Amino acid sequence: MELPRIKELRKARGLTQLEVANAIGVGRPTYCNWELGEYEIDIASLIKLAKFHGVTTDYILGLAEDKYASQVSKIFNRLSPEDQELVLKVSGRLPKKK
Repeated sequence: MELPRIKELRKARGLTQLEVANAIGVGRPTYCNWELGEYEIDIASLIKLAKFHGVTTDYILGLAEDKYASQVSKIFNRLSPEDQELVLKVSGRLPKKK
């Protein structure tokens, strides 16, 4: 499975394949083969890669367009109900009361 987003994420941060590989604990050839779609990435490495880049695994896999969706959701869920309502009101997403 080709994962073009891992190359995009790496390049956007100005990193080499070796730097990313070292950061997540794999060899450069393995990482290179993930970028090329020659090897399938294992779940543990996918999670490490997502954490390293600060994005979701779904984003890396091409299943989501929003890199940070789950992070925003986690932050939102930690807010008090009053603060959640304020965020929704400011964003224009508060359901209208009937």
